Amino acid sequence: MQYNIEKRQSDFQKMKKVVNRKFKGSKIEKTQAGFRIVQDGKNVVNSEWPTLQHADSVYDAYKNAFMSEFWTRQLNKKNKKVVASIRNIVGDDSNMPKNEPTIDKERKSKITTDEEVFDELDYSVDRMEDWA
Repeated sequence: MQYNIEKRQSDFQKMKKVVNRKFKGSKIEKTQAGFRIVQDGKNVVNSEWPTLQHADSVYDAYKNAFMSEFWTRQLNKKNKKVVASIRNIVGDDSNMPKNEPTIDKERKSKITTDEEVFDELDYSVDRMEDWA
């Protein structure tokens, strides 16, 4: 049990450091909806994720800000792929690739299934003396 508390504290310190470095002058604020991290009176969590805007604890507020900053950065890099990843993570599988083959490709091997690959010869009667 003690390890979980230490790990949680370590994760919190890392997330807090990243959020405070990214959003200079940010501070935690308590509202009726819960905790949030604000910078210049604005919530640092991107408005594209409204469920992450408010948190029940300070730990969750920093975690939400950390995740929001990460996904916003990814979203600016590759828009279509990240949107698909977010949908896949939250459970929408309509954009997931299908594993079914779409085109039947011709086999490279010209061997049919009923054709024998090797001729079956019986070498059991061969003797070493007969080889020469």
